[in-house]
Amino acid sequence: MSEQGKAVVHADKVKAPIAIGSRGLLITTLDEAWRFAQYVCASNLAPKGLEKPEAIVVAIQFGLELGLTPFQALQSVAVINGKPTLYGDSLLGLCMGAGVFDFARFREWMEGAEETNLTAYCQAARKGMTEPVVRSFSMADAKRAGLLGKEPWQKYPRRMLQMRARAFCLRDVFPDILRGVHAYEEFVGAESDWSASVATRPITVIAERLNELQKKEVTDGQCESEGQAR
Repeated sequence: MSEQGKAVVHADKVKAPIAIGSRGLLITTLDEAWRFAQYVCASNLAPKGLEKPEAIVVAIQFGLELGLTPFQALQSVAVINGKPTLYGDSLLGLCMGAGVFDFARFREWMEGAEETNLTAYCQAARKGMTEPVVRSFSMADAKRAGLLGKEPWQKYPRRMLQMRARAFCLRDVFPDILRGVHAYEEFVGAESDWSASVATRPITVIAERLNELQKKEVTDGQCESEGQAR
């Protein structure tokens, strides 16, 4: 191998720096997303369910399609039975930031008592809608779904009722923004029911395929470098 060939191999191993903008790292390629995911894993800041670089990359892509930055995606994505969901606060944030949210007609409230039939309500509307949409979720609904007595329903029934009503309402009013994404609170405590009723490819399966592609890119790059060296 010539000295010139050795120089070529060495140059191929040098990683270009990831640019930083006003909102953090500017991830523009799969390789940059993979490197960022490895940093997250090494930092021990990866959320539960996203401990592997492959899963982090998929979560980043999932978030980008909804308008979230990489770290917003990591903060917002919750994995249930291998499927990505968003926390209810993130669902509301996406809708509020879309430019069509009617803030004047958005309301959330509760009626009744936990001992009788506490019910959470959510009202939302798009700009230009004649009538707002109202959705609700009650303790009776939670009982029928077999949620009462499970965590976190047992400790935070009011919060869970609120998030259920919110998710139903926002997904009905803003389907173009949420694109079929469910709220984490819709399914926590009912993971087995969701697994049986939602036909979605698990995030782990996609992550495994991504890992295969990543390995192939590395192998192809090494073969190309060796060819140049010769």
